[in-house]
Amino acid sequence: MEFVTQHLIWTTAIMTVIAFAVVFLVVWIVHSLFPEAPSRTPTAMAFVSIVVAGIFGVALNNLFAIRRDRDSREWNMRQQHLAQVRPVLKSESERLASLAQEMQQRGFLHGEHDAVRTSESKTSTYLQPDVMSFDLAHHYPDYIASKKRLASELLAHDRTFAETVAEAVREMQIHDISWFSAQNLAISYVAHCAGRGPGFTVQIAPDGRGVTRFSTLGQTNGGSEQISPDLLYAYQHYRAFRPTRNLQEACESLRKSADDIDKTAADLSKEALLLAQETALRGNCRFLRIDH
Repeated sequence: MEFVTQHLIWTTAIMTVIAFAVVFLVVWIVHSLFPEAPSRTPTAMAFVSIVVAGIFGVALNNLFAIRRDRDSREWNMRQQHLAQVRPVLKSESERLASLAQEMQQRGFLHGEHDAVRTSESKTSTYLQPDVMSFDLAHHYPDYIASKKRLASELLAHDRTFAETVAEAVREMQIHDISWFSAQNLAISYVAHCAGRGPGFTVQIAPDGRGVTRFSTLGQTNGGSEQISPDLLYAYQHYRAFRPTRNLQEACESLRKSADDIDKTAADLSKEALLLAQETALRGNCRFLRIDH
C-alpha cells in the first residue's frame, strides 16, 4: 500500500489502462456471444464503462484520500520535529560563538586544572552541546561537514599548542613556584606570543616593596605587602626570556590557526542561527517515520 500511495500518478495510469482493457474485453465478449444483435454492443459498452468507472473511481478516490492523510500526518510530524531541532541549532550557535570568543581572547581552550590539552568532553560542549546534536546530520549535512572540519582544525591547534608550551617550558628553564607552575607560566607566554592575552604581568606598589596584583592566563590575583622572592624570580625570568626562532615560528603558526578557528566558528554560529529560522525541515530521520 505504501508503494501505491507514494506513486499515485503511475497507479492512476495503470488503473486507467486496466479499466479501458476491461471495457473493451467485455464489449468484445458481448459482441462474440451475440453477433446477431449488434445493438447490444453499445449498450453493454456504456453499462460496463459506468460500472468500471465507478469501481476504479472509488478505488482511486480512496487511494488519494489515504495519500492526503499520510501527507498531512507527515507535515505535522515534520513541523513538530522542526520545533525540536530549532533549540538545538540555537544552542549550537551560542556555543560556537563562545568558541570563537575563546579563541579570539585566549587562543586556546583552557583545560581543567591548567591542563594544556583540551579534554574530549569539553570539546564536545562546544561542537555537540545538545543530546539531539547527532540528529542534525540527517537534516543539514553541509553544516555538519563544516563542523567536522572545524573539529579537526581545533584538534590540530590543540596538539600544536601543547607541543609549543612544552618547548617553551624547556627553553624558559624555570621551576615551579608557590604561586603557579612552570607550565602555567609557559601557557601564559605562548598565548601572549600568539597574540592572545597580556601574558604574565606584575604591578609593583609605588614604594617598590609590595605587589598590588599580578596575572597569569588572564586571571588577576591580589597582591601582598612583601614581594615574594619566588614571584619576583619568575617575573624577572619571564621578562628576560628570549625565545628561539623555532618557538617564534610556532607562536605565529598558532596565531594564524587561532584566527582561522575564530572565523570558522563565528561563521558556523551565524549559519546555525539562520538554519534555525527556516520554516521547512530538510531531509529525513528516524523521528519522522510514520507507523502504517
